[in-house]
Amino acid sequence: MTIVKKSIPKLGSGAPAPKDPNVIFIDVDDILSFPSRDSGGVQSSTNLTLKEGAKAFGIYLTPSTIDRSDKSEGDPDAERFKHNVSGEHPGDDLPFSEFIQYAIGKNWVIITKGCGTVADTRLHGLTCDPMKISFEATDNKDALKGKLTCAQVVGSQYKSMHYIGTIP
Repeated sequence: MTIVKKSIPKLGSGAPAPKDPNVIFIDVDDILSFPSRDSGGVQSSTNLTLKEGAKAFGIYLTPSTIDRSDKSEGDPDAERFKHNVSGEHPGDDLPFSEFIQYAIGKNWVIITKGCGTVADTRLHGLTCDPMKISFEATDNKDALKGKLTCAQVVGSQYKSMHYIGTIP
């Protein structure tokens, strides 16, 4: 039975927290089972598992550029959350370019991690409402980098999951 408290105490600081630079991208077609949510609807209660032989992609994003957010939107009787993850990859190396070529048009769930704490790990996207990737490259006098912007197209009733399971 879930007990809802009348007040929510301050449990931490609102200051920005460092992010782990290795963001995990998982092709929805490679997922065998998606984690279920606990009774509060936000934290995972089971692991995400991949099909045999499937692998996730670990992509380095500059930690200070990683932005993960949920946005609520919609009419009063059709409210939903949209998950968003963005960040920048330095350079224009071949493995990153090949990932971008492969990733565009596919459906993804994404795992982002805080620095040093499992409690700050989030899973973004759902198998039925995945993340889509858009890409923008910069190659000028100021920088050589690629920016990934990942967002759900439709949105869902759930905000990003606090994921406490194993990382594929």
